[in-house]
Amino acid sequence: MPGNQTFQFQASRANLYGGELSVDLHPVKSLHFENAISLVDALNKGKTKETLVPDSEKYLPFIPPLHGTSELRFDFDCSSLQIKHGFIKVQMEYYSNQNRVFSAYGTETRTPGYTLFNAGMGGNYVNKQNKTIFSIYLMANNIFNVAYSDHLSRLKYFYGNYQNPSPNDNPREHGIYNMGRNIALKIDFPLNWDLKKT
Repeated sequence: MPGNQTFQFQASRANLYGGELSVDLHPVKSLHFENAISLVDALNKGKTKETLVPDSEKYLPFIPPLHGTSELRFDFDCSSLQIKHGFIKVQMEYYSNQNRVFSAYGTETRTPGYTLFNAGMGGNYVNKQNKTIFSIYLMANNIFNVAYSDHLSRLKYFYGNYQNPSPNDNPREHGIYNMGRNIALKIDFPLNWDLKKT
């Protein structure tokens, strides 16, 4: 059909680098301070060594940004409340700006960085024989209700939530954000639970 744009794809040389580092500190036995950071970098080297790669095609598309997490967790048992393997935790997730994008042909756009805070608590409720009757967890993610877009989310480019666009607006810059504040309660019952033995 006239007016349609077609592409011819060619194989290209590329260099991908990355790594992950994690450190788990235990100031005391029941206190955990877990930290992790990961990074991936991907460069488009062109079809041959002589190929000049323009800046808009310098990086491979859909590469995650620098990502780090820090979690402080306290583990405990409380025999008076019949709780085993209890925990309370707070967590921070950090995603940096992703400016190393494949912008040619409108493939992807830059994504601003963001920081999320999460928290949770839970444990096992046990009977006098120390057998788990049920496990219960209460989790809260994105506590401060940050509006953010994950760089790898295709919903980032969805046009559906943008009202009254002007002729100069780029529809690829107004997408659907990722999940806001989310609070969840989870209760697990073991399949071998027996009323007669509790």
